[in-house]
Amino acid sequence: MIELLNQSLYVVSGTAWSIAYIFIIIRGFRDKTYGMPFISLAFNISWEFCFATIFNDGNPVHRVVNMTWFLLDIGILITYFNYGKRDWPQRISTKYFYPYSFFVMTMAFAIIYFATRDLHDIYGANVAYIMNLTMSVLYINMINTRGNLSGQSAGIAVAKLIGTLAPTIMFYMLRSKFLTFTGGLIVVFDLIYLLLVLNAGRLVWPFRLKLRS
Repeated sequence: MIELLNQSLYVVSGTAWSIAYIFIIIRGFRDKTYGMPFISLAFNISWEFCFATIFNDGNPVHRVVNMTWFLLDIGILITYFNYGKRDWPQRISTKYFYPYSFFVMTMAFAIIYFATRDLHDIYGANVAYIMNLTMSVLYINMINTRGNLSGQSAGIAVAKLIGTLAPTIMFYMLRSKFLTFTGGLIVVFDLIYLLLVLNAGRLVWPFRLKLRS
């Protein structure tokens, strides 16, 4: 019974994150921007590639979900390379955009690969939750840095929230203190992010977003 519930929660998480990625891709092309912080995207696509191909926990559902996420992240990566130069610091030449991007992606892959081997974490859960927490913080930072809601939507925020909450419930049942605690933090930051999107930051003290017209 517990195993069936765990599998069900994983499917819910996989579906919710897939929806979030689809919304990010659609919104990115519509707004001509990228809808996921690049550092998070680099680690995400590296994690999903590793756990869809290199590391195998023996669960076919996990493998299918991870491969689906990887393919969707390629779509997000396309929006980054199409529109990322628009957010590139003006004081730095754009000739460094591609070298920087590929360096970060290579670095992210190496960190995911070696951390997984050294920690013997065949599920990749610990690294994934640290990545997810970082992503939640970077989303709030991105929306405040841009000063507008380009690339963002309530659908993305809700899907990400559900995608994290479902496995956090599972890890709580499995008595994983670290993952439950980290998951709780992620949910808090995701709620703040959702409120920022819904209210354009005006009603969320102290996380106030001043939108540029």
